[in-house]
Amino acid sequence: MMRGAIASFTVGVPAQLFIVGSALIQYVGAAIAIGLFAQMSPASVAWWRVLVAASILLAWRRPWREKWSRKDLVTSMVFGVFIISMNSTFYEAIARLPLGAA
Repeated sequence: MMRGAIASFTVGVPAQLFIVGSALIQYVGAAIAIGLFAQMSPASVAWWRVLVAASILLAWRRPWREKWSRKDLVTSMVFGVFIISMNSTFYEAIARLPLGAA
């Protein structure tokens, strides 16, 4: 039932709009995260960013309404570990590399 509602919502929306929206969310999140480097370590910023994103996804999708198999849970946990690892290493690199306007 939920998938049909989402499918009917997205009918007629150009794919480019999804790409632009996704990029906008990604870049705004990264800009906020970089601003937090003065208050927290890059690893802490990565954890907070993933926790906020996970909270938003949980509130939006409410996965507890459906039964999850063991495979689904393991897949989700592995995905989460990779996301945390990717964000942590990326933010650690940003904190150490001399980036500036060219």
